[in-house]
Amino acid sequence: MKEKTLLLMRHAKSDWHSDAERDFDRPLNKRGRRDAPRMGRWLLDNGLVPERVLASPARRARETLEAMLKEWPREPELVWEEDIYGGGSRTLLELINATPDRVSILLLLGHNPDLEDLLLMLAERPPGRGVKKLLPTAAIARLHFQGSWRSLAPEGAVLEEIVRPKDLPSE
Repeated sequence: MKEKTLLLMRHAKSDWHSDAERDFDRPLNKRGRRDAPRMGRWLLDNGLVPERVLASPARRARETLEAMLKEWPREPELVWEEDIYGGGSRTLLELINATPDRVSILLLLGHNPDLEDLLLMLAERPPGRGVKKLLPTAAIARLHFQGSWRSLAPEGAVLEEIVRPKDLPSE
């Protein structure tokens, strides 16, 4: 079975001072609008443009993905999944497990704390909890494993790296 790459990404920085009535509707702020395309370029430069994206339909996640798509030569299969917004780490794993095996690189774009909980659940050697936030806004965790998506289980993946916007060279 071919190696699979799972990318867990938290949406870019949102605007807490917006006029949005619901948390779901908060847009990106200036930093978020800057960081999202940078992370999209990092994925492109590292050969990690996903074939499929599972994304939260929350406005800040949609805007993050829209900015990243502009950096890629092709649009991946997009799946907007409401359960990513507040569904919990077990629900996120179920969504990943339902991914067709023709997909080699999957990006799950969502929110904390569910993404961090999922990362800690999946990594066979999880990063320490001493870090203030494992996945700050716009960060991407890259994991890999052998097998089918439906076989991915707790402690079943290797965490390769976590890349944050501040880790990238300044523009």
